[in-house]
Amino acid sequence: MKPTTLPLRVENLEDRSVPAVYYVSNAGVNGSAGTSTAAAWQTLQYAADRVNPGDTVVVLPGSYAGFNLTRDGTAAARITFSAQAGTSLISPTT
Repeated sequence: MKPTTLPLRVENLEDRSVPAVYYVSNAGVNGSAGTSTAAAWQTLQYAADRVNPGDTVVVLPGSYAGFNLTRDGTAAARITFSAQAGTSLISPTT
């Protein structure tokens, strides 16, 4: 008896991005990966310009200028800035 061959069905999947955790530190360098405390970004604005829905930015202790976040998260994938103790804004953005 000959086995039955079923047609192959392929379905396109939607694009999905994996939420990331980034770090900002006064000792950081804008242009680095931002993905660890050793490779942290230096400014909140640099982080705000690069985050995507679901991402978290951990702000290490220090004094920072404010930022303007123009990217949107979603109800299910918020953009979060989480400041550690000892963090302050020295010049809020209007």
